[in-house]
Amino acid sequence: MTGPAIAPWADAGTERAGAGDGAPPIVPQRAVLVLSTPERHDSRSLRIAETLAGRGHEVTILARRGPDSALSEMSPGGYRIVRVGTPPQARASRQPRGPSRVRGEVERLSGIGRAMRRQSREAAAVDPGADVYHGMAFQGIPIAFALGHRSGGRVLYDA
Repeated sequence: MTGPAIAPWADAGTERAGAGDGAPPIVPQRAVLVLSTPERHDSRSLRIAETLAGRGHEVTILARRGPDSALSEMSPGGYRIVRVGTPPQARASRQPRGPSRVRGEVERLSGIGRAMRRQSREAAAVDPGADVYHGMAFQGIPIAFALGHRSGGRVLYDA
């Protein structure tokens, strides 16, 4: 009795689940996932990063810094996490009424814009360069496009 047939392209670490014989090998690439929130709040991004790293790709998550988090670390899943920006501030639980509410909303929205610009600048300073940038959620998309444009990488997103 003989063992299972191994495709000629199947070197260690390049097997493709479900691929038939003759399928091309996986070409390792560099990927950066851009999050506008701390990564611990985005389990989907963590799963994407771990899956890509497990397939031999070099993966970096650029996330917003959370309270008490290191600026950079290697994940046990094989990807790097780099945190930028300032930790989000706690908001007042009581909403003002009338003109104060409008003023508060304008301040909140302009604060989001300032935080995105700051995160974009800091992300550009630590960007490792990548073949693919993945903008996660609405606020991560413009940062991913800016990084991709700067480095020549392709950009994809989901909102």
